[in-house]
Amino acid sequence: MKYLLIALPLFVTSCGGNSTGYSDAELDRMADEMVEKNYGIKPKGKSKEELQELSEYCAQEQVKNNLKSPTTAEFNTKASVSSYNDTTFIVSGTVDSQNGFGAMIRSNYSCIITFTGRGENYNMSLMSIE
Repeated sequence: MKYLLIALPLFVTSCGGNSTGYSDAELDRMADEMVEKNYGIKPKGKSKEELQELSEYCAQEQVKNNLKSPTTAEFNTKASVSSYNDTTFIVSGTVDSQNGFGAMIRSNYSCIITFTGRGENYNMSLMSIE
């Protein structure tokens, strides 16, 4: 019987429109509370602070992927991370890496990282490396 109680709210939240009178976010929250109460499992979800730390890592990985020599990338200092809202962060910093001629150069980078779902996925909407 417990499975039926949990499956119903999860099914309703996955449908685009619902006739329950609750918003999708409210239904998600209620389903999470039921899972935690009945099974003692806290649903996945990251705090704003965790997302802020993760955004720096995600930005650095994206910057590495766009360098001429990603294996030589050295991020000098902790990046500056400012939050636009609870799920969108602006990350900027500097990176040293080899250019096409093998010389080490310092570049500034900026990225906008937006997390989706419960912080399991992200989108990068803008990246600048100068």
